Amino acid sequence: MCLSGCILGISAETAGRQVGSGAALPGLKSTAHRKMLLRTGWGECTLRPAGQQNPLRRRHADAGCGGSAGVSVESENCLTLLSCGNAPLNCLEEGLIMSDNAETVRSLLLSQPENRIIEAAVLFRESGLAVSRSGFFMTLGRMTRSGELARLTRGLYYRPRVSRFGRIPISEHEIVDYYTAGNKGLLAGYRLYAGLCLTTQISKNAEVLSGLLRERQKRIGNVSVYRLDLTLTPDVKNAIEAFEVLQNFSTIEDISWGAFAGYFAGFAEGYDDAAADYVLLHRKYSKSTIAFMKACLDFLGIPNGLGKYLSGLSEYKIPDVREIFENP
Repeated sequence: MCLSGCILGISAETAGRQVGSGAALPGLKSTAHRKMLLRTGWGECTLRPAGQQNPLRRRHADAGCGGSAGVSVESENCLTLLSCGNAPLNCLEEGLIMSDNAETVRSLLLSQPENRIIEAAVLFRESGLAVSRSGFFMTLGRMTRSGELARLTRGLYYRPRVSRFGRIPISEHEIVDYYTAGNKGLLAGYRLYAGLCLTTQISKNAEVLSGLLRERQKRIGNVSVYRLDLTLTPDVKNAIEAFEVLQNFSTIEDISWGAFAGYFAGFAEGYDDAAADYVLLHRKYSKSTIAFMKACLDFLGIPNGLGKYLSGLSEYKIPDVREIFENP
């Protein structure tokens, strides 16, 4: 954005005179909170919003200016350049860049799918927009207050779907889908057990293991998301589900042994020792859980290398595998 007649409606010479006199330059829309950056080829110059005590500085390759320019915002459409030391007009001709473009940020946020989680920090980092972080989040905050966006929890937002009856909040299913779709995660707890038809009990809370999460865990309404530090493949996902079921086998309410026997027989047909090793390398399961899986696989005649995780001198407390499979 050049300080020339095409932008400001005044000549470069006039701009130079006004810089020296502290006169107002019309034509640049700004707000008192926007940071303006003066790019020059004449050394170091500074632009700052009115009242800012520590102006930003940018150093350039060519020496010679040594001056600084202050910026005072008088109104939405009026920018005052207070001074530029002894710098010639060339110091200004490369232009002013408004680093916080609220409309650009707003357009980006409005382009996000409806009722789809927006991770604000991730979107800002990956957007590549020439805006400052503070400007991005100021716009996001204004859009949240206006109702264009809705806040879920710290750092998470979404663009609500709107019907003729009003806004439709994001659903639990949509939250779970965000963290699990495309091999990004999987359900755990009673949602997993019920999904495998092991029990008819369903918890009002959903537990999710997801590779998308950067924190250790996050609570979003009735959904608890836990970080999963591994890459999911179908075999790895199947192994995690099996370990989760076996780890909690004795505490699952109304579990059907017959349903479990059928489920585990199906799992055993596609059992992959490498996937089990990978899971055990990245997730902690008790020795009893590993012993329980080995006993089930052994009973079904499935070769496995789980014995390397166990001690031959220890006796592990596990359910009676023969009774489970023979008397479901």
